[in-house]
Amino acid sequence: MDIKQLERLCLAFGVSGEEDEVREALKKEITADAVYTDKAGNLIAVKKSKNEHAPTLLLDAHMDSVGLCVKEVGERGFLRVASVGGMDAKILPNTLVEIGKEHIPGVVASKPPHLMDKKDAENVVSLSMLWVDTGDNAESIRVGDRIRYAPRFAEMLSAVSGTYLDNRVGCGLILETFKRLQDVELPFNLTAVFSTGEEMGLKGAKYGAVQGDMAIVLDVTFGKTPDETSDEALDCTKGVAIGVGPNMHKAISKGLLDRAEKNGIMYQTEVLEGCSGTNAWMYQVQNLGIPCGLLSVPIRYMHTPVETMFINDFESTADLLFAYITNLSADEIRAVSEVEVC
Repeated sequence: MDIKQLERLCLAFGVSGEEDEVREALKKEITADAVYTDKAGNLIAVKKSKNEHAPTLLLDAHMDSVGLCVKEVGERGFLRVASVGGMDAKILPNTLVEIGKEHIPGVVASKPPHLMDKKDAENVVSLSMLWVDTGDNAESIRVGDRIRYAPRFAEMLSAVSGTYLDNRVGCGLILETFKRLQDVELPFNLTAVFSTGEEMGLKGAKYGAVQGDMAIVLDVTFGKTPDETSDEALDCTKGVAIGVGPNMHKAISKGLLDRAEKNGIMYQTEVLEGCSGTNAWMYQVQNLGIPCGLLSVPIRYMHTPVETMFINDFESTADLLFAYITNLSADEIRAVSEVEVC
């Protein structure tokens, strides 16, 4: 795992609708036969097969992140804001943020506890109650500018913590895979999509230009903490999460599970009984549909400034993806993508 590479990705600005900075960072990191941007803003990288009739395996990781949006520029540099994606208002007070392409610093304002009455203390925080304080530095800020958490990244022995591991982790997995495959000839085309707008309704996957024959989506999932007992959360340090359920093609899920077993790779099975909430859903239902698999890395504290991931979970995901791709045939891709004639 290239930790410094992941750090560079996590520090890049990429709130949904403003992914330019992270897209440019990815362009500098990827090595491929062709790299281009489509009308949806997705960054697409292609490793071409020598067989001109080869099918295409798609790898997807969304590069956008949650954040805020300027709704009103008020007096003395205070900003009213709206949510971009799944932001939790109660964690925002006293949070450092950056506004717009100029990365103007700000802080989400809050009333000191000394000045709170009982009603203040009992109120449930909502975005409509919050202001962002720029210290009277809002002259160049415009309504619609995106706001992100102030970027941070820290190594914690066997883990890393920082802003926007969701989903720069998935982007890092694609970069790692293309690096490992640099001198490997594949019997199919390998196309990576670093997609936009996932946090705002899976937009990049819906409107993207690529129609692959089969896809594997790379994302993060919920990691367990002592106060989290939901069966939707998975253990950190226990390996890659392989998605199973109606959103995933059963042959792809089985192939990933079998490959993990054969290669002795640590894994967990993530049961998703409906829509996975990832781009795997959109690829499956858009246009002609693309048979999908899903690999996820458990992280703690999702959509906060301190998302935390264990390095061995990233490594097991990268190992499984590489092992699966290098043991996959063009005929297997065709088998899951062809329409059966009755």
